[in-house]
Amino acid sequence: MIFWFSLTVFLHAQQHQDLGNVTDYPVESRVWLGSLVGQIIVNPEFPIEVSTLGRFEWKAEDGDRVEEGAVVGLAGADKINLSQLDLEIKKVRYDNSLVDLELSNAEKRHALAKAIEDMEAKITKMSLTEGERGLLGEGFAKKLALERETLEAEIERARERLAGNYFDLAQNAGRRALDLEIERAEHEIRELLRSSEILAPAAGRLAIDVRENLRKAGVVGRIVRDGVAEALLEISDYQMRHFSGKELVIEVSGEDGRPYTGKYVRDLERRSMNDNAKIMVFEILKHEDQEAVPASVAGSRMIRIFKSLEKPGRILPKKDLLYRFPKEIDKEGWAAFVRKRWPGVEISYVGPRDIVVIPAP
Repeated sequence: MIFWFSLTVFLHAQQHQDLGNVTDYPVESRVWLGSLVGQIIVNPEFPIEVSTLGRFEWKAEDGDRVEEGAVVGLAGADKINLSQLDLEIKKVRYDNSLVDLELSNAEKRHALAKAIEDMEAKITKMSLTEGERGLLGEGFAKKLALERETLEAEIERARERLAGNYFDLAQNAGRRALDLEIERAEHEIRELLRSSEILAPAAGRLAIDVRENLRKAGVVGRIVRDGVAEALLEISDYQMRHFSGKELVIEVSGEDGRPYTGKYVRDLERRSMNDNAKIMVFEILKHEDQEAVPASVAGSRMIRIFKSLEKPGRILPKKDLLYRFPKEIDKEGWAAFVRKRWPGVEISYVGPRDIVVIPAP
């Protein structure tokens, strides 16, 4: 009986123990969100895949350092070469077509000038003497006069065409049509080149696996990121999944017992097995006294995930507060409880394990 009485007094004292000054709690720039098992890969490799069959032409050498997005090869190079040869043939024909266009316009000018001479000669023959007019009659003379007027109108139009810029416009239009043919062929080659370019999926060292013509689609090489370590995390927790990658930091312990920090680099496009999860990739950072992250860090490891804080704050463990003041916290809520205990601070973030407080404005 005395034992149970002593235990009750002890718990009561713990629950109402003074928390002391808020400055007794540590200041941190991050807060723990949870821990997950993730896969760490040292010197990760990114495959270079090609689906177009035929001759593959590398644009970089084995062992070259390349940037992400750099053109490292051309798929279907034989088709590209044929298209470029076809373009050269079209350019040669273009020069010949320009000469033909100029000759054709000159011939048309000459033909029009000759037609004017012929019409003028015909009009001359239409002139009637008084005797011919009397012999042929007024009806024929009027018909002849009408034909003459028609010819004179045609001659006027022809002279205007010959004196104006009709033939220049026609020649320019023909030249523009030829130019458009060349432009279209050049555009088609640019599009073919663009669709045939194989880009480096990451920055790193190029490792070439296949050089001969491709008879089946597949991997022709790899980009190796020497000295780099990456952590792959499949995150299904609702809160963590909706943070932007830049808000998250990870930490993992290596075989050497040292903690290694990781920063977010990208989401993995490969779908997770869980539709409500996403795979995030973090780059593991080496220590200042290391040339690279040691290979011993690789493998399946427990990874701690933290949220970076906008402002550093003091970390208050929830369990300590709940252990001492469960009723007050349940009744007042975290915000009111903190304001009541420490009037000079306010909550900036409530995590799964800790509360972060900063000075109140």
